[in-house]
Amino acid sequence: MVCKSIWQLKRGEERTIESLIESLGISKTLATILVNRGLTTVEMVRSFLDVSLTDLASPFALPSMSEGAERIYKAIKKGENILVYGDYDVDGITGTVLLVDLLRRLGGSVNYYLPDRKEEGYGLNSQALVRAKEAGIDLIVSVDCGISSLKEATQAKDLGMDLVITDHHQIPEQTPAALAVINPKRADKSEPWFELAGVGVAFKVGQAVASLFSAENICEEYLDLVALGTIADIVPLRGENRALVKAGLERINQGNCRLGLQSLIKTVGLKSEQISAGRVGFVLAPRLNACGRLGKADIAVQLLLSTDLQETERICQELEQENRLRQELEEKIYREALAMLAEEGEVGEAKLIFLASPHWHPGVIGIVASRLVEKYYRPTILLNIEDGKGKGSGRSISGFNLYQALEQVKADLLTFGGHEMAAGLALSEEKISLVKQQLQEYANRVLDEKSLTPVLSLDAEVTLAEINEQLIEELNLLAPYGCGNPSPLLVVRNSCLNNVWRVGKGGNHLKLRVGDKNRQIEGIGFQLGQREGEITAGDRCDLVFRPQLNTYQGVTQVQMQIQDLKNYSEPDDPFVLYNPAQIEEKIRKAILGEAEYYEKQKETLRLLKEGQNTLLILGTGRGKSAVFQSMAAYLALLQNKVTLIIYPLRSLVNDQYQRMREKMSLLGVQVSVANGSMGMAKRKQFFQDLSQGQVEIILTTPEFLVFHLDKFKQIAAKIGLFVVDEAHHLARSKRQGYYLLGQSWRQLGKPLAFAVTATADQDTAQLIKNILCCSQVVVENYVRHNLQIVDKRAEKDKLKYLLKLLDTGERIVIYVNSRKQAYQLANDLRFYYPASREEIGFYHGGLNSQQRLFLEEAFRKGNLRVMVTTSAFGEGIDIPDIQHIVLYHLCFSLTEFNQLSGRAGRNHQAAKIHLLFNQQDRQLNELILQGSAPTRAVLAKFYLQLRKKAKRNNPFMYTKRELQKEMQKLGMRNIGVQTVSACLAVLEDLELLRLEGEGSRNYLYLLPSPPEKLDLADSLCYVEGRDEWDEFQSFADFALKKEKEEILLAINRPIVPHEIMSM
Repeated sequence: MVCKSIWQLKRGEERTIESLIESLGISKTLATILVNRGLTTVEMVRSFLDVSLTDLASPFALPSMSEGAERIYKAIKKGENILVYGDYDVDGITGTVLLVDLLRRLGGSVNYYLPDRKEEGYGLNSQALVRAKEAGIDLIVSVDCGISSLKEATQAKDLGMDLVITDHHQIPEQTPAALAVINPKRADKSEPWFELAGVGVAFKVGQAVASLFSAENICEEYLDLVALGTIADIVPLRGENRALVKAGLERINQGNCRLGLQSLIKTVGLKSEQISAGRVGFVLAPRLNACGRLGKADIAVQLLLSTDLQETERICQELEQENRLRQELEEKIYREALAMLAEEGEVGEAKLIFLASPHWHPGVIGIVASRLVEKYYRPTILLNIEDGKGKGSGRSISGFNLYQALEQVKADLLTFGGHEMAAGLALSEEKISLVKQQLQEYANRVLDEKSLTPVLSLDAEVTLAEINEQLIEELNLLAPYGCGNPSPLLVVRNSCLNNVWRVGKGGNHLKLRVGDKNRQIEGIGFQLGQREGEITAGDRCDLVFRPQLNTYQGVTQVQMQIQDLKNYSEPDDPFVLYNPAQIEEKIRKAILGEAEYYEKQKETLRLLKEGQNTLLILGTGRGKSAVFQSMAAYLALLQNKVTLIIYPLRSLVNDQYQRMREKMSLLGVQVSVANGSMGMAKRKQFFQDLSQGQVEIILTTPEFLVFHLDKFKQIAAKIGLFVVDEAHHLARSKRQGYYLLGQSWRQLGKPLAFAVTATADQDTAQLIKNILCCSQVVVENYVRHNLQIVDKRAEKDKLKYLLKLLDTGERIVIYVNSRKQAYQLANDLRFYYPASREEIGFYHGGLNSQQRLFLEEAFRKGNLRVMVTTSAFGEGIDIPDIQHIVLYHLCFSLTEFNQLSGRAGRNHQAAKIHLLFNQQDRQLNELILQGSAPTRAVLAKFYLQLRKKAKRNNPFMYTKRELQKEMQKLGMRNIGVQTVSACLAVLEDLELLRLEGEGSRNYLYLLPSPPEKLDLADSLCYVEGRDEWDEFQSFADFALKKEKEEILLAINRPIVPHEIMSM
């Protein structure tokens, strides 16, 4: 028994999940689902769960709403004739009813028109406009259509009629020349109303017009229509859609809806209080859609406008008859399609289904195509042949862009349109065989076996004991469910299958019971009956399900609605083979997002993939790290190789780790940090993980590698890439780690070497080449002329200067040297500059990943204009239009200085780097560094104090905070917890003590002192700490003493060799 789908279990950040549990008092399951759906703060969760109509934005926020509403208002006031031009699906029908009824109540002379699906097709059409003019129409208001009607908009104008377009479909390259084009897609995606359905846009128009009559209160009476149309159109139920649907369903369930809808609910055998989003989508909407599919949709408009009970009941019976006819036609076409596939040998090797027949109704084949996609999980196109033409619909699967596929054959089509997942097309009958062949060949190239397997996105893992009524009640808080907010899919693992049997007509469904003597629960798997033979009682299995309450013969019990099942020992993803091209594309998206590699990056990656050791010389901010990150991911995923990345300082290792870990987690690649600040227990665990293949990318320092070379040599065969970032240190640094780095590389078997720098003159480049045997050199001598240094190193009032800078209204990033400072300075700026308080944010590495991503996106979109941050807001955050970088404090190294400064002006527009640091900041940084790089004197005092304590008890229990207080009593007032950690790490390196334990309380064993004098250089932690100290002193001299012109040269251009060296 194996799963018929690929299961993907989302894994939210545990710290965030625990925070929601504690703050909201909710279960771990609900907290996990919320975090997995991007709701990571208490405020976001409350906003989602407690959404209401008070959250709706003003309708006048929509583009062109003022012009459109004012024109409709004037038409009503002047007694002009208004035509609401709608669409024949439920979204168009409900939107039409809403505007017709509301505008009539406001005193308008209003009629409506819905085109015939078969005769006229979708959207405005020329003949209908001519008839409207002949009928004396002055103003046309479109609903759920019009955005692509360029020719028709011009025609309406020529006929002397004004046109107000209300639509929600994608914006074409050219918009119609209408008096107003009201479409949420014309605004930014971040707007809460961006995803409104056509009826939602109509509701907004109604709100706006009603407000001009001071009659806003009547609008809530139309929420039943809004819910009906929004659910039926399968738009995402988030933002304002969620608020509107939730309020609309409440009105329906209270029986407070229009008469026609009440009659429809009664006709289908439901009660008003039983109406969920699912029942709207699968029971009510299909009946309203049926008339538009098979004939004219006007009858559905009449139903929803009528106030006559006899009329509504009569129309509902007609709709029932239409729906039955639609079902019969649908089933007939579906059976014919299956028979045609059987004649062709079922689906076989074909990766795209393409069928055509002269007997298929064009209003139904789209539904049948969807059913075939559900059955075979392949893109499907069905055509009806009539009058020498094939006209039809297509439906697709994730990963196959149907619109792009049709573009490949557009020369042989008459017309086509649509989007990634659904499309329509028309072609001459004689072209059908050719187009079928071309599309199937295209699908064979694009789709692999894994692409033809559906993916189940699982929200959370639960135990059998957690599946109860309380859980279902809690999950109901997430409703209404629908597109963008699906009913949660849960997984329960390793459950004992007690009974299994088939039920339903023809045994189509699977019934089972799982559990043990303490708890048993039943499950029903619709359309899973054929899998009975795969499982037997006693099997242990994993089940994907939705929990629900089932009432039978008056008894209500919890039940699992099974979506898939497999043997517990089988993997969630049954595929182990990957297409290299697809993997490379996923890597690019994980590293660069939507951006593409530019030429120097492509050239370098090509050389590395060819196995050539390469030196890359690029300026700051030109994408060096993207190259080695991409290559590291490539080797991990396709060759199961490990990458070593050598950074000059452990502070840089820690800075780079956070961002790289987030990127690589998208690919399932494991990233680890290895430096001297790790205690012996953590180092032991690291090397154990490394030997067991649990580490794929290692960020480390030269010293750590040299100190532990013997351990790295044990996995030398697995090392696929050896990266030296800031590689100029190989030639210039006096550090022992760099002196021995080339030798260490050779002892590791000379894995593929990649040296990266922005600073390599002729001599430096030659030395790097020689040390790492680089046969290739890639150089880009790019100068960033748009950058300017503003020298304010003598500024006495930093805050006053920043407040003046805020007056520019431009985008600013202010770098500080601690998390506390980021928070404090942001608060100060908000207090003293209240006009922009909502535009000022703070950012640091202590925030969880969801919070950081939220802040990055807010800054990227312009919702935040000023960001006060540590260096964490740097690597990997490529925001091109930062106009000001303010270095409020002194950086800790030239590398960090260059990276932070290089964030400015990446869009090639003028940008400024403000040097606001001073000599006092040097002293502040020295205090910070002393915490991680204790001097010999501090270490001696600390060690003597430990010896005194050990005389009383050895080992003794301690916390770092306790040791800090003891040292402060001895006169070391500036010692912090970080210094205590560093002292312990150094002494452990020197084998003077051993630490054991977990958490804040540990045991410390003092070991016998060696007879010979110890050398602090034998401590990796000490050496790395002093390296950082020395690097800072060198940089501080440069940053505080050099003229701004020389400082600019270090930022805006690389130092390159005067000639490219020969091979």
